[in-house]
Amino acid sequence: KQWYQRRVAITAGETKKLDSTSLWADLYSIISKDIRYGVMLGQPGSTPLDLFKFYLEDLKSTMHEDKKTIKEVLKQANFEVEPDTSYEKFHSIISGTDKTKGIDKGNIKLHFLTLLEKAEAREKEAQRAEERKLKRKEAAFKHMLKDASPPITTDDEWSKIKSRFEKDPAYIAFSDDDKSRSKLFKEYASSLEPESNSEDNNSDKHKKKRHKKDKKHKHRAKRSPSYEMTGSSDEDRKKKQKKVVDEPSEEEKEEPKKKEKKAKKKSKKKKK
Repeated sequence: KQWYQRRVAITAGETKKLDSTSLWADLYSIISKDIRYGVMLGQPGSTPLDLFKFYLEDLKSTMHEDKKTIKEVLKQANFEVEPDTSYEKFHSIISGTDKTKGIDKGNIKLHFLTLLEKAEAREKEAQRAEERKLKRKEAAFKHMLKDASPPITTDDEWSKIKSRFEKDPAYIAFSDDDKSRSKLFKEYASSLEPESNSEDNNSDKHKKKRHKKDKKHKHRAKRSPSYEMTGSSDEDRKKKQKKVVDEPSEEEKEEPKKKEKKAKKKSKKKKK
């Protein structure tokens, strides 16, 4: 096993293609042409592919120690990987010292990708933090405009009223960026209603609300079974109620008929 691993390393190493990130499919065309590959075929035990995997595992097993060495070299060189750092630049720093001569090339690649991923994550988080900070500044600025005394109207111009806010922290937070201040002012002003129309709009809203309420009340009244009673006068309602009271029930209507039948039966018995 060790013999074949060494031969695989030598064979692939002649073209400088074997490292801990190598793939069997990429190196098969090189390894299969070597006479030593043919000797392994048909032999009992591990296959050439198995031994290739074992060799890569040996290379990867040094990853932890290789990372420590790489970190030391980067620290000494005062070099930090940024999102735009190229692998060539990174490799030139690492290979510039005797400490890294025994480090596997694949492990160097893997560690570079890890550091690059962390650098990109830091940049994204910094962007998100900056966006959150900007939103807080914008919210504070608009709140300042909202609390202005006298109140801001749609007729106001930023260039004429901005001197009123120059000492406010929300104004100062934008430093010399008056373009952003002007933009936020326009956004706030556009959200205001013209003063001349505000009372009319409130009146129209009140009328519409009252109309809907009356319409809804009438609709409910029509659906009510007592609508006719509630819609008539007091006198008519009393007459209808009296009519309902004076009208005999069904049992009372049937009572005379029953008495008449009993009387007929008694008369027949007397004749007999």
